[in-house]
Amino acid sequence: DTQARRVLKKIDLLLEGGHFLSIDPRTDKLYYPHRSDNRVVVLDTRTDEIVKIIPVQGGPVGVAFTPGGEAWIHSDYDGSVSVIDMGTDEVVAVIETGGRGAGRMAVTPDGRYAASTHGDTEDVAIIDTATREVVASVHLGAGPGFPLFSPRSDKLYVMNSRAGDFVVIDLATMSEEARYDVGVNPFGGTIRPLGGR
Repeated sequence: DTQARRVLKKIDLLLEGGHFLSIDPRTDKLYYPHRSDNRVVVLDTRTDEIVKIIPVQGGPVGVAFTPGGEAWIHSDYDGSVSVIDMGTDEVVAVIETGGRGAGRMAVTPDGRYAASTHGDTEDVAIIDTATREVVASVHLGAGPGFPLFSPRSDKLYVMNSRAGDFVVIDLATMSEEARYDVGVNPFGGTIRPLGGR
């Protein structure tokens, strides 16, 4: 209870190594990847009950949702991306990105592209969600963190924690458009549209 500042309930998720949970507002389901156990817990936030535990290989960490009802999961250990049909909560595709290492996941607001960052290969794989193929791999620099798409689905932003900068990628050309020094250890963030733009 955020107003009373007290814990109302604790939920035993049965697994260990959880990272970066996310709730789909259309279904009220929470998807919680567990890297150590190679599984994703699905929780109904209306009842706080576990709906399903889905096997996802490669050390699942990041999660993002498409407008069409899929959960896309980044895996740290092998750099793959798993696609979950949220109607059945089954893995329907595993995409080998060619990248390796810790990273996160994002999907454009229009659902056309997904992005998966990779710490070891220092890149971001941009995936066409319709064909489920990697259409570009862009070098980022040391320590790529959360990818963020612009509200218009035309730009991709990624902060590099060890490089101390962030990269802007133009999705029309699938190439770096700009790079900005921002200080020490930038990693995550959000985009807030101003004035309804």
